[in-house]
Amino acid sequence: MGAFDGIKLQGREKRLSTLSAYLGTAHNLATEDQDRQNIRTYSEATFDEVIYALKAVGDIEDSITVVHSPLGCGNAKLRFWADGSKSSWYTTNLNERDTILGGDDKLRETILEAYKKHEPKIIFVVATPVVAINNDDISAVVSELEEELNTKIVPIFTDGFKSKAAINGYDLVLHAIGRYLVKGDAEEEKSNVLNLISLSENNEDIKEILLLLNELEIKTNIIPKFGTYEDIKNSSKAKVSIALNHDEGFFLGRGLEESYNVPYIKTNVPIGSKNTAEWLQLVAEVFNVQDKAEKIIERENFKKRKLIDKSPLSGLKIYIDLKTSKATSLVSLIKNLGGEVIGITIDEVDKVNKNKLEELKYDLPVHVGSGQIFEIANILNKLKPDIYIGEAKKTAWVSKLGIIPISIGNVALYGFDGGKKLVDLINKSIKNRELIDSVAANSDLQYKDAWLKKSTNWYIKQEVK
Repeated sequence: MGAFDGIKLQGREKRLSTLSAYLGTAHNLATEDQDRQNIRTYSEATFDEVIYALKAVGDIEDSITVVHSPLGCGNAKLRFWADGSKSSWYTTNLNERDTILGGDDKLRETILEAYKKHEPKIIFVVATPVVAINNDDISAVVSELEEELNTKIVPIFTDGFKSKAAINGYDLVLHAIGRYLVKGDAEEEKSNVLNLISLSENNEDIKEILLLLNELEIKTNIIPKFGTYEDIKNSSKAKVSIALNHDEGFFLGRGLEESYNVPYIKTNVPIGSKNTAEWLQLVAEVFNVQDKAEKIIERENFKKRKLIDKSPLSGLKIYIDLKTSKATSLVSLIKNLGGEVIGITIDEVDKVNKNKLEELKYDLPVHVGSGQIFEIANILNKLKPDIYIGEAKKTAWVSKLGIIPISIGNVALYGFDGGKKLVDLINKSIKNRELIDSVAANSDLQYKDAWLKKSTNWYIKQEVK
């Protein structure tokens, strides 16, 4: 069965043996039994597949999102709206009666209202846990209204609880996009265009990569982020596809390859000179512009040689808490800059990214746990790094442990200049050492000493089937 076939998609655990709870070393995790699953007997609240799905559709141009849910699930969109997402969304506002008797009528009314007000080219209908329980027939409502309205209506079947890996929400969106929006013929002639698959990258990262592609004179079709309906529909005609983050974008890339004969390039996240050069060379080979790419790589490596020779991060112990592919790519960059990575926390490990762990230091501590701050606090209290690198809005708390927090939310780490920008950010933060010391001396961590002294994997158990 092809990637875009089937109305619903299995959870990432069943498809890819995704592991979302683990503590050990890089070597042990890389050689772990593929089918083994761990569970947490206690877990802090974190993102789920519904939130990731809402993020994925939020930056698609000329689209509206209808969240089929009570108000609470719909309010999750406020986070992305605050971060700059401009797409509007509606909530069907299901109540207790609807959870028992069904909310098909409310869904129909909400879609009609959204269309009447905006007349978008795409309406995404995002399901939620309540809908998974009351078994509303979303497909029937969508089919009925698509005939009536002059727009594409795309159902996304996010249950919210069948997968513990939030990244499964990206897969569900890409499956729906491939099934309902991409059009074309596998045998038709391909255009000289690159599908650049992006889901979570910040604007600055995308700009850095586009500057390189523009220098190679490669025409780019960015999807699904910032893509229009026409961009997505015509992605079947591209010469090749590549994802900025293979973990997130592989599903669309593989689907386009299987269904429309658009080759998909698998590579590392383009962070640091080595990974960026590899990424660029793979693209340049397809478009027969290797000479141009080599000149760019030589120029950029020459410019960065002095920075690397200085080893600007020498003597610093660094802990990384990022998405899996970003974290593994950043490890090599920090090593090249003279720093020492003493541990990483990543969101999930599966068949898509497990091979990247083999490139890490044999005994590097690896913690798998998206949003499990209580476990990270336990680890940091034991390892005592100088620097903690994490995503936006989840780093400041580490200052209570006397650790310098580095948020990379809006920093362009992609491309050849990522190393310099990281060094500048770290140096700027180190100058505020007195502030960090003051916070540590006058603030109480949200966790008790009794927990910090326990084994970090206290609540991580092997699942018994």
